[in-house]
Amino acid sequence: RPRHPPRACSLTHAVKAAVVLVDTARDRSTTMGCVSSSPARDKERLYAKLASRTHFRPAQIGVLHKIYENVSYSIDHDGVISLHEFQLALFGKRAQEDGESGGDLFSERIFECFDTTNDGTLSFEEFVNGLSIFHPQASKEEKTAFAFKVYDLQGTNAIERDDVRKMLESVLKQNKDMTLSDEALEMAVDQTFEDCDLTKDGAISLYEFKVLVEKNEKVIANMTLPMLARLTKEFPEFLFTEDN
Repeated sequence: RPRHPPRACSLTHAVKAAVVLVDTARDRSTTMGCVSSSPARDKERLYAKLASRTHFRPAQIGVLHKIYENVSYSIDHDGVISLHEFQLALFGKRAQEDGESGGDLFSERIFECFDTTNDGTLSFEEFVNGLSIFHPQASKEEKTAFAFKVYDLQGTNAIERDDVRKMLESVLKQNKDMTLSDEALEMAVDQTFEDCDLTKDGAISLYEFKVLVEKNEKVIANMTLPMLARLTKEFPEFLFTEDN
């Protein structure tokens, strides 16, 4: 009998076996590559995702990641940023000095607005998303909406008289050279509502706040940090300094 068919059959099996071996070797190589490079690729994907929805470039987000790690391990060493760590990054020793007397209301409100999950800490994504509002390229609309949220202390979607009073008191507390009597403070609150409360209902709505910003953009001047546009050139010890 001719022996060709068996040879053909053997050749077919040999080819199939070789293909299986090659595929297996490729799978092992790919798997090993995934294991070794996965953290780096995960980080790249995270940076790209954050860059797509913020005003930072991926390289700048990498700098922010280093800053985040430094801040999040500055006191609690738990990898997330607490309010105290956030204030320490903002004001340095001033935060420690003011901590015993209640701290700074403005920084507390910024922290609370950054903390979208309301768990009392800032994740890296919350940190980057929040700081993006302070980027020089963030729109006036973004900054106005965020500022309104910061000043709406009670979360009523309106700025109440007590909100304005507490913010003014906090500003006076942080600026030791500024003093106002209780009467002068109330006059300042009255003037604010005279200028901003267009409907005279005792509260400032988002629309009324936007009108105020259109008249005077200095209202949201503290919502911009020029140094955030220079993150690839500068590596600040603290995020916010009095020089910014």
